[in-house]
Amino acid sequence: MKYAKLLILFLLIILILSLALSIETNLENFESNSDIKFVMDKGLWEFDYLKNDLFRDYVDFDKNLVSLANEEFSKLLDDEYDYLIDNCVLTLCATVVPLETAIKIVKKVKPKCIIILSDEFGDLKDWMVLAEHTKLILRQHNHPGYEAKSYDNVIHIPLGYVNTYLSNKSALDIETKKTKDRKYTCAFIGVMKQDRQHMTDLFEKNIPDTFIKRTSNNWNIKDLPFSPPDTFMIYSDTIFILNGRGNSSVDCFRIYEALAAGAIPVIVCNKNELERVFYYNDDILPPFVFAENWDDALAQCKGLLENPEKLQNKQDANIQWWKNKITEIRKKIKDVL
Repeated sequence: MKYAKLLILFLLIILILSLALSIETNLENFESNSDIKFVMDKGLWEFDYLKNDLFRDYVDFDKNLVSLANEEFSKLLDDEYDYLIDNCVLTLCATVVPLETAIKIVKKVKPKCIIILSDEFGDLKDWMVLAEHTKLILRQHNHPGYEAKSYDNVIHIPLGYVNTYLSNKSALDIETKKTKDRKYTCAFIGVMKQDRQHMTDLFEKNIPDTFIKRTSNNWNIKDLPFSPPDTFMIYSDTIFILNGRGNSSVDCFRIYEALAAGAIPVIVCNKNELERVFYYNDDILPPFVFAENWDDALAQCKGLLENPEKLQNKQDANIQWWKNKITEIRKKIKDVL
């Protein structure tokens, strides 16, 4: 009788372990063998960010990437692309396809998720209507009036980073140096525009070990005057990354490239712009260095440098915010795929 009970107990344990293994295998199969297609423009600037961070494990990019030239997007209305219906993630950009065509494509293809890109100037408010035809919209940038007709399935995402910046690695897997081990105190690599000349001159003059590389404008990644991997090498060895205003917005790729490298972004804007641009679907601002002018930004950076413990806590908070934000978005994506 005793041995019979032990045998039953042993068989129950085997059964439980088998069920657990089966559940784990099913989850792995969902993540690694998903048949979801990913439709994108061939020139997508932030593809590595989408592939290696936000959609990693949820889309098999080796098998299910549909990469189209700008002029080919209207072909998604043809019968040959019917295999995408109810089974794809669709990236859209106003410079690639007009809204009228985008609406027709979305109504036909019925994507599970839409990613709306390149909205620095706030011209795409009308594009939010696409939320009525999909489970989830991820969009860059935040502008006044976008909340006028809000949709629960639209979320604001960080811009991300340029292709090749992390050499095909995930930002979640990057190991970063502590602030005390970094070579440069401040850095900026980019084109001189808006407030950037004053910004770089001020920090070069007042902060030792500041690295400034003034470049020309070039949107061809292969021909950039300072390559993305080289930029990462500098940023990953720098404490503060200066982020001057872009063509219009203070929200630039440089901010998130800094975070991926474990550096602290330094941003200057007024309180209203700050709260609009950087709230990201919640009421907690990211722990960047924020100031209303560059003199105040300089003073804040000096204050942190004088307190190594506070400086390290600032870096830790920024790295954690960045990883938490990616993880939150990934959960939203997993729920709809």
